[in-house]
Amino acid sequence: MRGRNGGIGGRGGSGNGRVGKLLTLAGDLRRACLLSAVTAASAGCADITDDGSGVIALEVVSPVPASVEVGDTITLTARALDRDGNPVDVPIEWRTADPANIFVDPTTGRIAGLVGGTTARIQATQGSLVSDLIPLTVVARADTVEVPPDTLTVDPLSTTSAPLTARVATLVDGAYVGLAARGVIFEIVEPVFADAAARTVEITGTAALADTVVSGADGVASVTLSRIAGLTAPDTVEVAVRVLRRSGALVPGSGQRFVVAFQ
Repeated sequence: MRGRNGGIGGRGGSGNGRVGKLLTLAGDLRRACLLSAVTAASAGCADITDDGSGVIALEVVSPVPASVEVGDTITLTARALDRDGNPVDVPIEWRTADPANIFVDPTTGRIAGLVGGTTARIQATQGSLVSDLIPLTVVARADTVEVPPDTLTVDPLSTTSAPLTARVATLVDGAYVGLAARGVIFEIVEPVFADAAARTVEITGTAALADTVVSGADGVASVTLSRIAGLTAPDTVEVAVRVLRRSGALVPGSGQRFVVAFQ
């Protein structure tokens, strides 16, 4: 976050004017000014000037995780603030230092990944104020979720199923390649347990009906099912698999189900 300052700031690049970096608002912009890395101990917010709009700082929310998928979109947010830390209703514009890697809508802050495996930097601006560069990683697009069609059978003497394995993959030169570090959601959907405490099976190690597992380097994620000791497991259990993009959209192939038969 950067703020205008006639006495404590440093010279911004490319005609952006004098700006002082504010480390935090902490509910009190005057205290934030004193925390600036370039502020003398005696300097206060009384030294900060504005251009008539009342805006002296930008507060930018960095996305978590700091990544965007090729073809997917997320929207960045920022607020213009006055000397008391109150929001000011003025337009904020956005720009990128890496237009070949990422698209940014200058008005809305909506961004879309263009080239996987690259890094892009985004910046918010308002008048002569500029935010710090926000680094984002552009990750490859997830094109499919692969789930084997076979029914898994659990032997009567076994308490745990064989692994339920799904793969997240991207299409490269006509072939699917696994994608690492994607969250894969496994959820028991049949039978329906209206009260999770009344479940007779569960995702192993979770004491729950659902779990999210991060895919490995080969794009694979897996869980197992376990019977609840002392209870009778249903004849069959269906486990749905889904993967979400950062925007919330489902990756193709989501919704497929494993069928696990308990003997």
